[in-house]
Amino acid sequence: RSNTITIRRRPHDKDETRVDSPEVKTLGRMLDLTPLTLNLLKNYILNHRAKISKARKHPYLLVSPKGVPFTTSAANKVFIKIKKNFPDEFSKLSAHILRHTWNDNFTLQAKENGLSDEESHNARVYAQGWSEKSNMPRRYTKGVTKELADKVIQKMSSDLHDELPW
Repeated sequence: RSNTITIRRRPHDKDETRVDSPEVKTLGRMLDLTPLTLNLLKNYILNHRAKISKARKHPYLLVSPKGVPFTTSAANKVFIKIKKNFPDEFSKLSAHILRHTWNDNFTLQAKENGLSDEESHNARVYAQGWSEKSNMPRRYTKGVTKELADKVIQKMSSDLHDELPW
């Protein structure tokens, strides 16, 4: 399908030359892309990456301006630059924060779409490439779980207060 992206786990890849290479610690999977994301990705590949000769010599999507595959430290430098240029908006930005935010938003969207807890769990496990036995879903849903628990407790307290005679 043309509107998907495949995430591949490639341990011991002969093309991998980076000392500081990102690790795909999850299972491979195919994910649908929205039309906007697909257009942005095509634009990057055709109008930016394709113009860098060294980038055509390897299969990695994200490259530096010199055409070498992005390293973990290069990605961290991007976050540092964003935080430096936009300190008010992005002072805490990191890959870790993005993963948590993605999972928080996923939880809320799943609830909004009427997914049961089990359906939401299974969809999250697939989307993130985790194994069925992984504890990661629990780790990444703590924030939203706390938020939802706080809302329920507030509602319960409010209802109780409404019933008090004074």
